[in-house]
Amino acid sequence: MPEVLQVLLRSLFAFTSLFILVLFLRNKHLSQFTFSDYVVGITIGSIAASLSVDLEGRTVSVFVGLLVWGLLPQLLGWLYLKFQRIRRVLDSGPTIVIKKGKILEENLRKELLNLEDLQMHLRTQGVFDLNEVEIAILEKNGQVSVLRKREKQPLTLSDLGVRPLRQGAPLVLISDGRLLRKTLATSPYTEEWLRRELARRGIRDVSQVVLAQVDTTGNLYVDLREDQGMEVPAVSRQEEILANLEKAIALLETFALETENPAARDLYRAQEDKLTAIRGRLLPYLRL
Repeated sequence: MPEVLQVLLRSLFAFTSLFILVLFLRNKHLSQFTFSDYVVGITIGSIAASLSVDLEGRTVSVFVGLLVWGLLPQLLGWLYLKFQRIRRVLDSGPTIVIKKGKILEENLRKELLNLEDLQMHLRTQGVFDLNEVEIAILEKNGQVSVLRKREKQPLTLSDLGVRPLRQGAPLVLISDGRLLRKTLATSPYTEEWLRRELARRGIRDVSQVVLAQVDTTGNLYVDLREDQGMEVPAVSRQEEILANLEKAIALLETFALETENPAARDLYRAQEDKLTAIRGRLLPYLRL
């Protein structure tokens, strides 16, 4: 058999074998890899390379080595999850490196972490002053988790006694120039409302839009294929009133669909009907 064909066949076999082994690690993100994971990965890659181009090596023996190096870490991982004693032997767990603003030098030496690296990890967490740190923990993946002192933590809405706005994933209504009518059909928004909002921005053709999405408060985000040179016309007072009415009606419909309180649902529906009637009476005066 020609040498080139041998390399081709062995490479295909090595790639297939390596791909199957990699499937065992598919649920593990690269940032979660430990040092031993990297060593195993490099070794498996080296064995696969020798299986591909080392024509003097026996395919079966090299494949067995590849299989052993691929399966043993999985077996060790299973034992690690199954038996707590093995976890205590193999894993020392996270290490506290700062406590109440005090650096624990003993733990730093134990983890072979110098002060410069520690400061770098803190800066990536937005911490530049050690007095702000209540506790800092070196995780197994080499990252440092930081808990700020209570008085140094940023204010939240609950601290101010403010009720947060409803949260949720925005709805994509236009994607790559295509109007997603199925999404519109299951949302409180209508195609008429969407086209009116686009017209307010001077957009007459849906194919101009790369992405259009609406958030839970009814705000529409639009990104165009060619933004440069696109002049958005000034919005008249009538257009703004009509858009706000449409947004309020859509929000009331959303609230009615999400609530589990029958009384609240009836109230939302009643107010929605009132706003719809008002919109109908004002529409001749607000029409674009």
